[in-house]
Amino acid sequence: MASRTDRYRASGTRNKTPIIFVMGDGTSECRYFDDLKSMERGKRIRTFDLGVSGKDKILSKCRNFVKEERIDLKHGDEMAIVTDNDGKYTPEEAEEFGLECDGLHIQLYLSNPSFEVWLLMHFQDFSKPCSQEELESFGKKVFEITWNTIECEQSAPRNL
Repeated sequence: MASRTDRYRASGTRNKTPIIFVMGDGTSECRYFDDLKSMERGKRIRTFDLGVSGKDKILSKCRNFVKEERIDLKHGDEMAIVTDNDGKYTPEEAEEFGLECDGLHIQLYLSNPSFEVWLLMHFQDFSKPCSQEELESFGKKVFEITWNTIECEQSAPRNL
C-alpha cells in the first residue's frame, strides 16, 4: 500500500515541477483554487480545506502537514494560507501572523473582510459602501451564495 507521501511525490525523488499547496480555511477558498488550477498548465496545485480558523490552529495544521508529507518549502515547493480576517485579527495580530508565516516559508493571503467579498469584487464595482443586504443579494445572484453568520457556501458562478 502506498504511503501518504506517495500522493504528491515518490519517496526519494524530486520532481522538476514544484508543488503549490493552497491551505484554505473554508470551502469557498478551496473551490476557487480548484477551479483555477484547471486553467494553470505546468503547475501542480493541491488545495486543502483546513477546517479550522484562527492563527494558532491554522499554523499548527500547516506545520503538521509539512512534516507528515515531507514538503520542502525551502527548495521549491510552496504553501499559501488563504484565510478571512472577519474581524478576527487586529492589525498587530495580522502582522504577527504574517511574520510567523514568513519564518515558516509560507505565504499568507488574508482577505478582509472575507474571501467571498473579494470574489464578488470581480463582478461588481464596490467603489461606494453597500449594505449587508445589497451584498447578500448580489452574492446570491452571481454565485448562489447562501450567507449566514457562520459560513458561506458557494457554487459555480452563473451568467448574469
